[in-house]
Amino acid sequence: MKDQLLHAALRYAEDGWRVFPLLANGKTPATEHGFKDASTDGAQIREWFGNGSRCNLGIATGNGLVVIDVDVKHGVDGFATLAGLDLGDTRTATTPSGGQHRYYTVTTEIPNSAGALGPGIDTRGDGGYVVAPPSTINGTPYTWEDSLPMCALSDAVVQRIRERHTAGDFHELDAKPVPIGMQESTLNSRACSYRYH
Repeated sequence: MKDQLLHAALRYAEDGWRVFPLLANGKTPATEHGFKDASTDGAQIREWFGNGSRCNLGIATGNGLVVIDVDVKHGVDGFATLAGLDLGDTRTATTPSGGQHRYYTVTTEIPNSAGALGPGIDTRGDGGYVVAPPSTINGTPYTWEDSLPMCALSDAVVQRIRERHTAGDFHELDAKPVPIGMQESTLNSRACSYRYH
């Protein structure tokens, strides 16, 4: 597993994805500045993930990468045609809870958002990050569903995210109860959104 993390981190870096360590068995950054420390430098990556490291692996989003995080509790099956938008077939990872991380390319800045595309569907863009395969939570790994290339996020989806990502949305989010088991991801998403603004 340890070697798998190092090899995966180096492979992601070769693809231009900025990686950084997370605490073992968790989603919390293991470096002082979190995703801001993310790097594609091989020597730095070997220092983080080599020598028997038990860290999980994070990928910083933004800089042309956006990940749509679909919570299984809200139904992954209907995601492809969500709200009449064509989200396309793209590289997808399965999370330990059975949800999805769907990876897309973008040519513009995309904010982090919670629920902009629907309940339980979050966006990780500039100033965000995701946990990446083969990280594990309580012994269950993040895994790639396929080897598809990433597709571009359509203009219609970008527009929908921006339309619904306004300062007013934060007050609405804060008034809603957070479902059990969703506290950590909801807090992370809101914090990233606040930071973006």
